[in-house]
Amino acid sequence: MISRILVSGVSGPIGTALLPTLKTRGYDVTRLVRGAATGEDQIPWDLARPISPEMVSGFDAVIHLAGESIVGRWTKTKKIKIRSSRVAGTTSLAEALAGAKDKPQVFVCSSAIGYYGDRGNEVLTEQSKPGIGFLPDVCREWEAATQAAIHGGIRTVQIRTGVVLSPKGGALGKMLPPFKMGVGGTIGDGRQWMSWIDLQDMVGAIHHILKSDLLQGPVNLVAPKPVTNAEFTKTLGRVLSRPTVLPLPAFAVKLAFGEMGETVLLGSQRVEPSQLVMSGYPFRFSNLQASLESILKSLITSRWDVILITARAAGPYQAANWEFIGDAEQTISVFVLAALAFWNAPAAFASPFSSTVQRTLLVKPAPASTPCGDRHPCCAKSAPGNSAILPAETTSVRPGLEKRSRPQRTNIAPAGTRRAPESAASRHSSLLPH
Repeated sequence: MISRILVSGVSGPIGTALLPTLKTRGYDVTRLVRGAATGEDQIPWDLARPISPEMVSGFDAVIHLAGESIVGRWTKTKKIKIRSSRVAGTTSLAEALAGAKDKPQVFVCSSAIGYYGDRGNEVLTEQSKPGIGFLPDVCREWEAATQAAIHGGIRTVQIRTGVVLSPKGGALGKMLPPFKMGVGGTIGDGRQWMSWIDLQDMVGAIHHILKSDLLQGPVNLVAPKPVTNAEFTKTLGRVLSRPTVLPLPAFAVKLAFGEMGETVLLGSQRVEPSQLVMSGYPFRFSNLQASLESILKSLITSRWDVILITARAAGPYQAANWEFIGDAEQTISVFVLAALAFWNAPAAFASPFSSTVQRTLLVKPAPASTPCGDRHPCCAKSAPGNSAILPAETTSVRPGLEKRSRPQRTNIAPAGTRRAPESAASRHSSLLPH
């Protein structure tokens, strides 16, 4: 039975998502951290020095996720960091585990589907041969670095991770800004395969591996249905209700990113999760659109991410009653989409997903003290069904981005008469485009 777990690489997107789920399930989790430890639940790790077997003894499972990011131009220095952080770090950890007095039951070590290289339309499984190039070489050496743990009798699993779709950071995080602005498109010819996996399934699969004693060796952590870049682009555009007509040519990718762009962005890996499927892992997201919708919904409920003044709130008069909030890097999105709203462009927001996306929100109603009566967007918070639109906490408004409400005329009923209460529909009738 597993109770004590040692985890490295907890500051990355996968580790950040995995750590709380381990604690929630009652595991005693210790973090292997670079530099000095700042708590009793941390063990310091210096890549330049071997890890003492005594430091890693007594754990039931070890999950090794640490490694230098591959994002960025692959200069000579960058390549050295990518290789050494994976190969040298894994070798040191595996040898320490093998020499520990109380060895773990299982050692889960990161790898990547970059192991396969650029393989076009070839269907790839865990039994497929490695590819050719810098990244396949690194992955092959990375996995070979676990041999000490294998020889020490520890069940060892190398998780070959695909493109992880996460609401925070990762590949999707870098794609969202241009796609939200309507300037996203295919990369190269769009025919390269993307083997993706939802972050929730990534975390779920690691839990599954910890409990599945029959799983060992390489395991592909990807969804059962890979897609081409063109299909991914079309799906993301459909979920966001944005056009995807501005492709990024292959020559531009190579010029901007060099070898990294050619390998990671233009390379094709059509990978199947054979071992996960055979071991009975129940994927939560095997369909790309369902995954993207879930991720974007979580973005909506967790932070003010996009300004979407819906078709019913579109128009210069209504837009003037909203305040813009957010950070500097999203300012362009604010003004581009505000312009769409100003021009009353309901088609830009029409999609089966729009009912959810319309609640996204670099916008919020003006304060209750604004003299706009009860017929404009600032009263939307009190309307039936809208109580969850705004988060409980108060969000500060950056100076200079406020939009002042325009005073409007109010029909004053004769003295002694009572005004009939308005329904939510009539209250917001002025939001309909004329």
